[in-house]
Amino acid sequence: MTSLSFLLILKALLLLADSSTHYQEKESPVGDFVREELPEDARLAVCRRKSELLDIKLKERDNELAVKTCELTALSGDFNKSLLYLRETNSKLQNELKASQVTVKNLEGKVAKLETTLKNSMECRGNWVYFNGYCYKIANQAVNKTTSAALCERENAHLVSIHSREENNFILELSQGDYWTWIGLQWADEEWVWSDGSAFDYSNWALREPNRIEENPWGRVQFSSGSWFNYGNTQFSVTICKKRKCFGDGVYYPDLRACILGVKELLGFTPAGSVCKKMGGGHLVSIHNAFQNTLFAELQQNLTGSSVGLIGAIRIVKTDWVWSDATSFDYSKILASTDDCLILDSQDQMWKAVNCDATFSFLCSSRPLS
Repeated sequence: MTSLSFLLILKALLLLADSSTHYQEKESPVGDFVREELPEDARLAVCRRKSELLDIKLKERDNELAVKTCELTALSGDFNKSLLYLRETNSKLQNELKASQVTVKNLEGKVAKLETTLKNSMECRGNWVYFNGYCYKIANQAVNKTTSAALCERENAHLVSIHSREENNFILELSQGDYWTWIGLQWADEEWVWSDGSAFDYSNWALREPNRIEENPWGRVQFSSGSWFNYGNTQFSVTICKKRKCFGDGVYYPDLRACILGVKELLGFTPAGSVCKKMGGGHLVSIHNAFQNTLFAELQQNLTGSSVGLIGAIRIVKTDWVWSDATSFDYSKILASTDDCLILDSQDQMWKAVNCDATFSFLCSSRPLS
């Protein structure tokens, strides 16, 4: 290569290294010079150098891309690990939430049961527990059937009679362990009867029970299963006694804390009051608020079949009304009239004055027996 050619190549390389604004293939004088004035071998050298520079830049970019790819791969791995952890944590939290919801539901059920038990305990005196119009008491002393019946008689009660699945389940709830209780069921005159005289209208005998009835004429309930078995008098079990909450056919209403009896017979004020008094010292109903007024209007219709009935109010002077049970006359729905006794009309729930000798059906209210 001649000195001139070398100088020309060197000049071309220097020009190539300059800024791009000085190397435009069509517009730059150098470009024209390279394209038109350089010898063939110089132009090839320039192209090679240009290619080498591009290769260098591509390798740098490849290296940068490889580094970025590596970083992204690392980040992707960390992200996937974090995502997996979050999914596992979320699944665990979901399971814990479901378990907590079940626990809360169970606790709510237990609280409701305790509230019911507490309320029922308050409806009956002493250690007796209320259920559906009756009071129940469990004596945990293990005794034979004869002694068990005597324990209940001392409490003016009977060994428990059971008339529904709900009552059978209630009996089980009274227990605190895996043992047996005597019930008032006995075999007499070729049939099973309850000692309190109530109808034998429900049973829950265990499989293959009763058996050998003549030898085992008494009924027992196994608390762990709720099933009934028949046994002889020599077996020992705890005792559950049962007695009515109300006198006669009266029905206990917890909201009133009173026993209510509907009487369909048409009587005047004085004889109606006498009938109520025979019901455990009761009286014609007295009404002290709107809730009681609505309830008695409904009971009047449902228990006597009549839309009107006597209530226990009487006027002693022309302006003063009193209740026959001596409670305060603190609520009134009286329509104006000159008569001295009152009836409750279940249609409009108003009180209408009538002659005290006029006859109507009526409701009696009395205190619970227990």
